[in-house]
Amino acid sequence: MKPFDMYKFADKLDIALMIIGSIAALGVGACHPLMFVIYQKVLDNFLDHSRLHSNTTVNNSNECNTIITSPIDIIPRIIKYYIILGFASILLHWIACASWIAAAERQVRRIRYTLFRNILRQEIGWFDVHKTGELSSRLIGDLDRIKDGMSEKVPDFISLIGRMIGSLIYSLLIGWKLTLVYLSISPLIILVMNLTIKMIATFTIKEIEAFASASSIAQEVLQNIRAVTAFHGQEKEEER
Repeated sequence: MKPFDMYKFADKLDIALMIIGSIAALGVGACHPLMFVIYQKVLDNFLDHSRLHSNTTVNNSNECNTIITSPIDIIPRIIKYYIILGFASILLHWIACASWIAAAERQVRRIRYTLFRNILRQEIGWFDVHKTGELSSRLIGDLDRIKDGMSEKVPDFISLIGRMIGSLIYSLLIGWKLTLVYLSISPLIILVMNLTIKMIATFTIKEIEAFASASSIAQEVLQNIRAVTAFHGQEKEEER
């Protein structure tokens, strides 16, 4: 199943919530490189002693007054920027997560209803092939996994994309030569990540299928536990 196939049950409200959440997630990601800008100003004021400059003014009596500006005087203003940026990041993160979680809950409820309705419309022979325990596992376990993949993990991924793009732009503006050196190994990182994602997806599918089969067997045994105990079939059921 393709990633966008999960969202075919979304209505207009769900799409609006996902758009709002995506914009807020990009804002969260943009806050990260902005912290670099503020942090750069802090380091410049602490480490660059040339910023201690003198403003010379001459009054009417031809006397010279020298005013020394300390970097410490600029720190309170920078702290205000940190506080504003922190509150903005928290607010945007809450909006992003709340929007995507609400949209995921609505879509999963719609998917669960559609799946249950389609199961009830199947013929009798279909239930001979698919066991009841497996169907209940699909209704509960698999849809919970879909909800986890559609909810707060999506804005986290989008915020990471925004953080990467913002950090890349900031790095190119500050030191493009060193940034290009780091970008030279990015294809290797992307290749390793793609292989890792494929391995995780493969083992996840196997895990879901094995869990559905095991859940069906466990439910069947528990429903007939008296018969299993009466015929001493515990060891056989454990092997299953």
